[in-house]
Amino acid sequence: MNAPVLIVGGGPVGTFAALLLAKHGVRSIVLERRATINPHPKSRSVSRRTMEVMRGLGITDERLAAISLPASWTHVLVYTTTLTGAEIGRVHCPDFTSVPIADSPCVPHMSSQEKYELVLRDLAEECELIDFRVSTTVEGITQTDQACELLVSNSHGHRETLTSEYVLFADGASSPARQWLGVQMHGTHDIATVLDVHFDVDGLSDQVQQRIAPLLFVASDAGVGVYQPIDGMSEWRCQIFGAADGFDANDAANWIRGTAGDETLDVHVRSIRPWTMHSILADRFQVARAFLLGDAAHVLPPTGGLGLNSGLHAVHNLMWKLAGVIHGWAGRGLLETYDQERRLVTEISAQSSFRNSVNFGAIGNAYRSGGDVAGALRQAESYGRFAGLDLGLRYADGAFCGDGTQPTPLEQTSEVYDHSAAPGVRAPHVWFALNGKKISSLDLFDQGFCLLTGNAGSEWVSAARQLGEKYNIPITAFAVNAVGSPLVGSDWLRSYGLQEDGAVLVRPDGHIGFRSQANVEDHQRTLASALSVCLCRSELHADRS
Repeated sequence: MNAPVLIVGGGPVGTFAALLLAKHGVRSIVLERRATINPHPKSRSVSRRTMEVMRGLGITDERLAAISLPASWTHVLVYTTTLTGAEIGRVHCPDFTSVPIADSPCVPHMSSQEKYELVLRDLAEECELIDFRVSTTVEGITQTDQACELLVSNSHGHRETLTSEYVLFADGASSPARQWLGVQMHGTHDIATVLDVHFDVDGLSDQVQQRIAPLLFVASDAGVGVYQPIDGMSEWRCQIFGAADGFDANDAANWIRGTAGDETLDVHVRSIRPWTMHSILADRFQVARAFLLGDAAHVLPPTGGLGLNSGLHAVHNLMWKLAGVIHGWAGRGLLETYDQERRLVTEISAQSSFRNSVNFGAIGNAYRSGGDVAGALRQAESYGRFAGLDLGLRYADGAFCGDGTQPTPLEQTSEVYDHSAAPGVRAPHVWFALNGKKISSLDLFDQGFCLLTGNAGSEWVSAARQLGEKYNIPITAFAVNAVGSPLVGSDWLRSYGLQEDGAVLVRPDGHIGFRSQANVEDHQRTLASALSVCLCRSELHADRS
C-alpha cells in the first residue's frame, strides 16, 4: 500500500485530518488539485472547541490571534440601512467574542480560511508522516474488502493508481466522490445566490468605529447584504444578495459605495466569487472504506459559522477511531459510529444555520415594512449563541456507555452550555497541575484514553493500566490528589459529577466514554465492559481476569 490513508482534498478539513492522523502515528497522503491556496476569503469563525482541538496540535491562541480580526470587533452583530446610515439594531454574540471564559482554556477567533489554512499547511509540510501532493486530481475510486484504489493524475499528465486501507474525501461541496460512491444529498437546495467580493478600501474601518462588528448587515434601496471586516483596517469582504447576471468588479465597487453610504470611497476589488447557499446533508457519511468529510458530507448556510467548525469536529471524531482500527486496538465496527454520532449533530447545525439565515432576512423585512423590528432582533440572537453545539457538544448514541443519567438533548441546549459530564458529552474543562505544571483537563485527552478518579480510586487506576497493557490500548490513568499522584486539582469532582471513589473514562476526542459516579465491586470487569463498547471489541466485554 502507498499509505494507510489517502485524503482527497488539502483544504482545512483534509489537512486537519492528516495532522490528527499523524498525531496518532498514522501515515497519510494528501491529494490536492490546486497548486496553491485559494486567496479568496471563505469561512471565518474558529470556535472555542475548534481552538481546543488545535491546541492539541500546538496551534496556540496567540498564533491565531496574529492572523485574526482584533478582539474588539467580535462582541456584537450590527444591522443597518447602510454602514454609515441609520442603525436598525444590534445583537450581542457571546460565542463569537474573543475573551477568556471559565469553561474553556481557549478563545474563539474571527480569521479567514486562507490564513489559517496556511498555518495548517505549514504544519503538514513539516510532518514526516504526511505526504502532501498539490496539482493532483483524483479521477475515480475502486474498493475491495481489503483496500481502496484511487486513480490519480498530476499537472504533468502522469497517471497512477494509489492504494490504501481507507480513503477520506474532503474535496468540498462539489465533491465527485458522492457520485462515485452512490451517495445522495438531501435537504434544502438553492436557498439564495450570493456574490462574494474580496476588496480593499481605506477609511471605511474609521467610519464604522461606533458600530464595529464581525458582521455588519445592510438593508436599503442601495442593496441587501453583509460586510465582514478581515483585519479591522483596509481588508474587507462582502456578500451581495440579489446581484444581477454579469455583475462585475465595477458594479461591486458601486454597490459597496452605495451600501456603505459614501460615494467617495476608493474601492479596489481583489476577487469575486459567486456561490449558491444550500442546507444539505449526505445520506451516508461512510461507504465501506471511504468516508465523506466537511462540505463533501454537508453543505450548511454560512450564517452562524457552524459549517467549517462542524467539519473539523467531525474529523476529530473520526481520526482516533481510524487510528485505533489501523493500529489494531479498536474493532472495525467502531468506524460505523462516525455516522452514528455525527449525523444528528450535523442535522441540528444545519437547522440552526438555516434558521439564522431566515432570521437575518426577517430583520430587514420588518424594518422596511414597519413591522416588529425588536421581535426580529430577538429572534436573531441565536446567530451568536451556539455554545451547546460547541462546548456542550454531545452524542445521543454511539461508542460510549450510558450511566443512567439523561443529559439534555442537544436539540434543546444547542445555544447554551449546560455543563453536563454525562457519557457522550465533551468532557468539561478544569484546571489541573501535572508534575507542577498548570494544564487544562483537555490536555490529558488528545493522545489516547484517559481515566480520572479521586484519591480513593487506586483500584480504578490499576484496572485501567492492566487492561491497557493486556489489550494494547493507549490509556493513562490518574488518581487525582492521591498521595504520590502527579496530577492535582480542586473542585474537579463536582464538574464531573463524581465521588472520590468514582471514575470517568474519556475518549481520545475528549468525549466521555464511561462514568461511574461512585465505587463498584469489580473495577476491572466494569472497565473492560466499558472499553469493549468504546472500542467495539467484544473480547474485552468477556474479560474476567
